[in-house]
Amino acid sequence: MTNIQDPTSQTSKLYNTYVNANIINEKLNFIIPIYNNMPKTNKLPTNIDEEDGKMYYMTGTGVRVRSTPSTSGRILATMNTLDEKVMVLQRKCVNADGYDWDKVRLSSGVEGYIASRYLAPCEEEKKAVIEGNNVKAIPNINVKTMANELGITSYEVTKDGKKIEDTDKIGTGYKLKDTKNNKEYTLVVLGDLNGDGEVNTGDSFLIKQVIMEVKTLTDDNVKRAADINGDGAINTGDSFIIKKQIMEVSNIEL
Repeated sequence: MTNIQDPTSQTSKLYNTYVNANIINEKLNFIIPIYNNMPKTNKLPTNIDEEDGKMYYMTGTGVRVRSTPSTSGRILATMNTLDEKVMVLQRKCVNADGYDWDKVRLSSGVEGYIASRYLAPCEEEKKAVIEGNNVKAIPNINVKTMANELGITSYEVTKDGKKIEDTDKIGTGYKLKDTKNNKEYTLVVLGDLNGDGEVNTGDSFLIKQVIMEVKTLTDDNVKRAADINGDGAINTGDSFIIKKQIMEVSNIEL
């Protein structure tokens, strides 16, 4: 059974302790442990399928999503979180009641209308880039998505000599051959240290071994996959990013 009075009891005890020690009006310093090279900001996660439209984020709070593009439309939801992402299905599709209106889809699946003034486009995020003889990519994308991102129309992707299909996820160490231009690249998927095409607890365990100097990485491509934040070192900052990817707190980005 939960003791619902416990917070009140603990607060009262702490207050009396501060009063008795004559420090109730003193400044308190809190020590919060952090990882090296933590990112300054994190984008809010979303479960919206980003293939259906353009992603925008909220620029205001208390913004109402309506059933029709009008201030008299039925309220379907109220957006109270800045930077929350929505999918814009139709941009400025109607002008009514002094507003331009966008048709949107929320992460809950609800579709409705929001005044355009409260939405701003998210920056387009790269999924894969060519760097010398490597293709550096984010995790959880398939062969076709990578090829489209790179603008390569004639290609073959292999793992240990075996062809990988368009719908299969790419992994560190895979080979991409641009058959039109007769070029070959080795894939580096950020966070995928073991080359299984996933970022999971296996990668988290491996990077911890490297940081603790229990294990040494000898493959340059794996080293590149492990240095997620690109600071030239494999450390707790990279481990922290992998952990957030696994917990679905945030996604690894280029």
